[in-house]
Amino acid sequence: MATFVAIGHHGPLTEAEALDIAQRQVPWFEARLADGSIRQIYALVGGGRLVIGEADSATEFEALLASGPDAPTRAWSRIAELRDGLEIAREYVLASREARTEPGDE
Repeated sequence: MATFVAIGHHGPLTEAEALDIAQRQVPWFEARLADGSIRQIYALVGGGRLVIGEADSATEFEALLASGPDAPTRAWSRIAELRDGLEIAREYVLASREARTEPGDE
């Protein structure tokens, strides 16, 4: 299982449309939070949403997002797998050291 992040925005909605979607979205998000497929949901200042969740692949995470009540009105501009930034930095440093160490230089 991997962790993914998605950033999305929706097009213009009437107040009635927005309320209808929100009323259906709340229980959908609550169920996804309860089952662990979504870990965090953030509203972005200025508009949009950021969702962090768990899936076996980016395709599976996209399918999860596409099953939400807001799917017909929301476009996801970015879906990416997240990895621990400290782990990545450590791996980079280690690989760099190994590349600079030539046999017999130890």
